[in-house]
Amino acid sequence: MKKDVTGCITRDAISIKNDKGNYVLFFSVAVNDRYYTKAKGEYEETDFIDCSMLASPKLADSLVKGRIVSLHGNLKPDVYFKKDDKKKKNPVPSFRLFVNEIKWEGYRSSGSPKDSSAQQNPAPAGSAASGSGDDLPF
Repeated sequence: MKKDVTGCITRDAISIKNDKGNYVLFFSVAVNDRYYTKAKGEYEETDFIDCSMLASPKLADSLVKGRIVSLHGNLKPDVYFKKDDKKKKNPVPSFRLFVNEIKWEGYRSSGSPKDSSAQQNPAPAGSAASGSGDDLPF
């Protein structure tokens, strides 16, 4: 199933060379969803999605914890085992996103290699973020 996901990278990417000589990058993202119900009011859920992609190992240097990315790829069911499950008897269902495209969105505001997303993605001239005084997005 094709899926677009925007989230914050939760661990630095690692690069592993597979049997065919290609490099596979592994990382995970946290995706926050906000909901409102009469019973709970407004609340937020966070989903953690494991990601993998074929790419140069040099790209792993850019896929660091705290970086916000938009990803496009194929979402597939997967399983993992908790660290304390030494005999691997209790698989936990999860999802894995096989990434085809990445778009850099910036960094989380609480500490990052680059101070903020404004440095990474400057606002276009005339937009509200550039100080034009017009709060309308169009």
